[in-house]
Amino acid sequence: MNIGVMKIGARIHENDKIGNSTNEVLATIKLLQGGGANVTAFTQVLPSDNKNTSFPIKNYEDFYGSCQDLDALVIVNGNLNFYGGQKDQSVEVYKCINHFTGPVFYFMYDPYLGLKQCVKSVINRSWNTYIEKELFIPNKLHYITQCRATNLINEEAQQTCTYYPLEKFPLFMEPTFEQVDFDKAEYDLNYAGTFRGGRREKDMVKFFFGLPDDIRAQMFGNLNLSQFKKNGNLRPPEFGKSVTHDLVKENIQKGLSTVIIGDKKYKELDDIAQRASESIIYGQVTFIDSDYDRKNRMYDKELSEFLRIDDREQLVDRLRKIKNDKNLFYEILEKQKNHVLKDFNKDEYAKDLIRQLESLM
Repeated sequence: MNIGVMKIGARIHENDKIGNSTNEVLATIKLLQGGGANVTAFTQVLPSDNKNTSFPIKNYEDFYGSCQDLDALVIVNGNLNFYGGQKDQSVEVYKCINHFTGPVFYFMYDPYLGLKQCVKSVINRSWNTYIEKELFIPNKLHYITQCRATNLINEEAQQTCTYYPLEKFPLFMEPTFEQVDFDKAEYDLNYAGTFRGGRREKDMVKFFFGLPDDIRAQMFGNLNLSQFKKNGNLRPPEFGKSVTHDLVKENIQKGLSTVIIGDKKYKELDDIAQRASESIIYGQVTFIDSDYDRKNRMYDKELSEFLRIDDREQLVDRLRKIKNDKNLFYEILEKQKNHVLKDFNKDEYAKDLIRQLESLM
């Protein structure tokens, strides 16, 4: 199976410095290759880009002369960025989608990153050379998503949608399961992320504010105390600075545990984020908000009794238990690891994806 891959909102490259968006598409390509597909990426190629890549990377303009050799096109979710009014080169992805006569799959890792029509944002720009029919995307995409409520996505996106367990994606990347050093941890609880426009403020306050003095908590990333307007003057966590992608894991591992929370939309769409698997891989005790994991999909009965939490009081009780019992802390880490690896086969996971794409063609 020959698959072309494109990314909205970021270039595809294998240079030394790779951001979150590029890392996501590279991981997607590795997954497709793991399932046996031949992958060619199309993007804006720069003269300085690494030429010794693990898959062919071509310029967008090369797509039009080679797309007849592709069985399918995969688009990795993202947003167009017109910083300073400048052109986002990935506008070309829209034209490529319309030019391609085969099946187009849209990999939606984030429910907020459904494909957005760009005609109104582009058509009157000074640099625009496109006509409307080249940019408007008709009902020709098929979404692949980790959200189980696919019927809601069908309605919102006006595109067909299929569930695939992308929430297990981090397990495919051959992770080395680590363990936070109990004796060196600086915090009992931490959280890495952004304020996300306040969509998680209520749940952030619920679990990370108002903790007693014996619980050390930190939030780091694009977050600061001034953003929180509904914290009821509760005792705040410490706030750390934003860090580069390569330092995220190091900072996460300063905390014994974390709580997986989600926006209202995540809850409605029955989405379990990849962050849950990542936290387990990094070696944190990984609690999950019961209002997020409403159908109790994350853990088995034994782990759910300890790790599925309803409120701050329950969280504090669990935190005190792990911080005061080193053996319990490491016992939970081992049980988490065994749980996520149970019935997971890396090769079959990748092959199942290709089989699913083929069944939709």
